[in-house]
Amino acid sequence: RNRPAQFAIWGSRPAVKADAAVELFSIECSSIGWAVIDCGVDARHPALCARGDDGLLKPAFELDEATKTVRNNSRVVATYDFTTLQERLAVGGKLDRALTDAERAQLQDLRQALKSGRSIDWAALEPILRVPHNLESYKPPALDHGTHVAGIMTADWRTSDAGMPERSNLIGIAPGLKIYDLRVIDDEGNGDEFSVIAALQFVRWLNGYKD
Repeated sequence: RNRPAQFAIWGSRPAVKADAAVELFSIECSSIGWAVIDCGVDARHPALCARGDDGLLKPAFELDEATKTVRNNSRVVATYDFTTLQERLAVGGKLDRALTDAERAQLQDLRQALKSGRSIDWAALEPILRVPHNLESYKPPALDHGTHVAGIMTADWRTSDAGMPERSNLIGIAPGLKIYDLRVIDDEGNGDEFSVIAALQFVRWLNGYKD
């Protein structure tokens, strides 16, 4: 019949019957967090931003004038960079110049603990791995694969939204889902099993010790 071909991504939700499942079971996913272990998820993407009471998309990062702090309106609730973890933990390895003196001292303690055979202290590493979500210094991923994956999972970008390309609504498999961005592939597309396994261990720690 030689029917016309289309990009499958625009029809992936009905193809796996996710739209029917959401409708039938009244599924609401905003209480669920999911880790995307990839090259990074762009927390500023409108398809991943939360909506206000008026139904309109909020800006990803918004300055609260009252407290002078940045409010994260992205459903990417946190970003962690594992691409330099091995170098940071290696005894004798280089330390990131961007680290504070306190973080440098903490990493030195972690290195010594690992050399002595103790397990990784994820609670101490968590603030060092975290990529800040703010207006000035947020570092978006150079590659778009992780954002693409997150979009399949939880995009909510409608034809009525400002900046929406002229296509049908882009709604993910589980709209409302919160995303944890765990970066294991760097800006050049390089990654290794060490970073992936470390990210998986971190997810286990989050599940065991966080809400």
